[in-house]
Amino acid sequence: EELGAVEVVTKSEAGTNFYRKVAYQIDDIFGKLLPQKGGVMSLIDVYLYYNRMRGSDLVTTVDLLNAAKELRRINSVLELRELPDGLKIIQLRT
Repeated sequence: EELGAVEVVTKSEAGTNFYRKVAYQIDDIFGKLLPQKGGVMSLIDVYLYYNRMRGSDLVTTVDLLNAAKELRRINSVLELRELPDGLKIIQLRT
């Protein structure tokens, strides 16, 4: 499966906009991918997939969680949810 690449956004370059910029990238990538994956992915799978696309200067799990929390603010087609068992997922907004 072809992953493609993503422009690497760094904290030092983006400053306070870092999480929002990563959120826009997550929206762009996974907004296209999730419909093919049943509309949902665990946050861990999103983390692994996204970092594979970045290739270098990987984001931490905390960075990705903070970016996922920005999805609602940027009017993404995606949303972060926490299931009753504590698993965090990214899903298409309903």
